Amino acid sequence: MPTSHATAITKKRFEAAIYSRERLSPAVDSLAKIDVRSLNVFDGGNRLIDQVTDCLSLLQDALAISVAIVEKGQKQYDDRDQALLSAASSRYMQIDGDIEATKHQQESLIDTYKQKIEELIKRQFSQAEIDSIVVNPDEEISALDVVVDELRNEKLKIQKYLADAPLYDAAYLVGTRVPELAQTRLELGIGANPFSK
Repeated sequence: MPTSHATAITKKRFEAAIYSRERLSPAVDSLAKIDVRSLNVFDGGNRLIDQVTDCLSLLQDALAISVAIVEKGQKQYDDRDQALLSAASSRYMQIDGDIEATKHQQESLIDTYKQKIEELIKRQFSQAEIDSIVVNPDEEISALDVVVDELRNEKLKIQKYLADAPLYDAAYLVGTRVPELAQTRLELGIGANPFSK
């Protein structure tokens, strides 16, 4: 079951909790070893042990909170939508190929345009005749530039999603092709689609 965003553990909070747990655990272990006997050489040893005990209690509380956050984050990670994650990974890997194919399409338009012009020049057509016969592909090339930009933006969105452990917020995937890949996977019985609400 997906975690609501109000109670979800973000990557930043998860990493902060791990850091706290790593730092607090040895401190708690060390302070727990201090007893009255280890402080009896000081005047006011009982007061000092009370302060150590209070400090230990505060650190134990902080450690417990950190451990709870790490455990909840780990559960979120364990419960992540594998089918959606797989669809996102697949699409991420596919985008560079789509960008290259689009750029190749642009190059092909330019090459075809140049070849047609060269052929008509060889046949001694005038520039006015060439301009009336051969359509300049600038609009198509510009449209393909937009496609390349969209693909790059899609890749960035997917990258943010893939880097969002333990939450894997599907909101990053809005405007990508991942939802349709996830839907295809759903139709194939591979997993749930969080975009169909």
